[in-house]
Amino acid sequence: MTRPSAATVAIASLITEREWQRQVTDAAELFGWAWAHFRPARTERGWRTPVSGPLGAGFPDLILCRGDRLILAECKAEGARLSPPQRQVHALLAQAVPLYTWRPSDLPAVLDVLSTPALTRPGLPPGRGQATGRGAPSPRPGAASRAGGTR
Repeated sequence: MTRPSAATVAIASLITEREWQRQVTDAAELFGWAWAHFRPARTERGWRTPVSGPLGAGFPDLILCRGDRLILAECKAEGARLSPPQRQVHALLAQAVPLYTWRPSDLPAVLDVLSTPALTRPGLPPGRGQATGRGAPSPRPGAASRAGGTR
């Protein structure tokens, strides 16, 4: 996939992370995906998402499921970076399930992933689809990709 133009990145930089995530979930619903997002709540110590376990801090924004496909996605504003806990958790999760980091300038890759039917490899149990093509997860867990690789 070619890199987005400077104009595309400039326009994409105007979209907040919250707005971007809403665009991704709207597209997911259009393509028949069910999804979940765990929202933070305001506490005495600031904004917190109630989680427990070693995967909690840094867990991706979205869990998406359609048919025998399950993917995870982190929605980031243009230019935003993953936190160290996110990099650690994503590296671990990307070994087991397709995990994407999507920015507004990645919209074409996002639509490719969401519109592609499940591609299964022979010998894998149901639910272990193979992501291929643009927007496929990075082969290096935790590596960022303009095409939508892991965070």
